[in-house]
Amino acid sequence: MVSVPQVSKGLITFIEQELVAQATNKQKFMMYFLMPQIPQKVEQLFKEYKDNMLISDYIKPEGIDLDGLYKASKVAINKSGNIELLGIIFNEQDIDKLYGYITRAIV
Repeated sequence: MVSVPQVSKGLITFIEQELVAQATNKQKFMMYFLMPQIPQKVEQLFKEYKDNMLISDYIKPEGIDLDGLYKASKVAINKSGNIELLGIIFNEQDIDKLYGYITRAIV
């Protein structure tokens, strides 16, 4: 289990370390513009979706079941193929990297 602040910190590190390097100037601007809002937005998303049947199994009172989300994400991307987010291609290796950044994040 991980905390919401740990997810936020790992996501910010992933964006800085992995996505910014691939981004155009406009995309970089948007990433840096949005990064300070990530902790608040992640908190809102988990509160909003805690009862959503698609991910409610992974959101517990004691934290986020990151391992469960990771496994489900790996299955989904293997079946669907790469996805595009903000004009950047997101693949299976990105899921692995994001998982690593979150698990190593210290809050």
